[in-house]
Amino acid sequence: LDSKLTTVLDHQSEVSAKKNEIDKKIKNLKNKLHDAQVSKSEAESHQKIIQNKINNNTAKNKINVEEISRLEQSSQKLSTISSTRQSTSSQIKSKISKFSSQKTKIVNDIAELELILQKSSIAANRYNEKIKLVKSVMHEDYTISQLKTDSKKLGIDGFVYEMLSWDKQYERAVLAVGSDWVKAVVVPDFETLVSLAQVARDKKLPKLKIIPLNTIPEFHMKLPKTSGLLGILSDYVQCDRKYIPIAKFLFGNVILTKTRHDAHELSKAGYKAVSINGEFFDSKSSAVIIDINSKINKLTKIISQSSSVEGLFKTINLLSNLIQKKKSNLRKIDQIHGDSLERLQLAETEFGNASYSKSSLKSQI
Repeated sequence: LDSKLTTVLDHQSEVSAKKNEIDKKIKNLKNKLHDAQVSKSEAESHQKIIQNKINNNTAKNKINVEEISRLEQSSQKLSTISSTRQSTSSQIKSKISKFSSQKTKIVNDIAELELILQKSSIAANRYNEKIKLVKSVMHEDYTISQLKTDSKKLGIDGFVYEMLSWDKQYERAVLAVGSDWVKAVVVPDFETLVSLAQVARDKKLPKLKIIPLNTIPEFHMKLPKTSGLLGILSDYVQCDRKYIPIAKFLFGNVILTKTRHDAHELSKAGYKAVSINGEFFDSKSSAVIIDINSKINKLTKIISQSSSVEGLFKTINLLSNLIQKKKSNLRKIDQIHGDSLERLQLAETEFGNASYSKSSLKSQI
């Protein structure tokens, strides 16, 4: 019994030792469990903190993304505005350049027109005074000018000085012989001569010479055999074939000579003669007609310009009105030019502001 009791006690002691050991292990496990629970609690708390941070950062990121999107949209708008302002500025500069060119052209036009106006006014007034003077003396040229206006209606072929021409070296000889006839009226026939003479009487025109073309007789002159002759004067006068009879009528019986002596000798022999220097001797005459330096005057032309001068005065008035119109256009262009400069300044200011704002947005993005 004692032996069994001892065995039981030993076993009990052994079991108690194991129990103590197990209790220690349980205690250790409980401590580890507690530590694990504490760590878990801390981990969960840390996880919550991290999740909150993630949520906050996600929200912030969403806000930032939205803000960036808004800023990018604003940047695009500013780019569009900047591009528009730059385009507007370029267009305004182009218009300003165009207006400057127009202004320069108009200023030059006005200067040219005013010069033309000044010269035209001087010329018109000068010719007007001449016309008044010539009309007042009722010159032969006044008759010509009056007839030239209705020459076709009156049946006039023309005037001698219009039909005949000659080289400069023979001018003195021609005018010495035919100065009284170069302004004669040429008509086709005698009937026209009669009607034209009646018109001249009705209009109370002064001196008038008329040559009927179909009544001029044929004439052929034979040159004498002597030295110092150049030929028949009519051979040195040019004209259309139709008017050759006029040249022969006026100059076909006059011999052209080299010197005054030659002409005088021919005159004594019964010929009409003229030297190349314009010294004219009639047949068997001791008198001489000398052409010093005469020319067909321009009075006829001046008088015939009477209506043209009146037209010139009208043109001068129109020119003056045109100048005033151009000056008015110039003032309008100056106004538009000034407005365009203001618009350009505004557009460039807006372009600068837009560029600055766009640069600021890019730095924010």
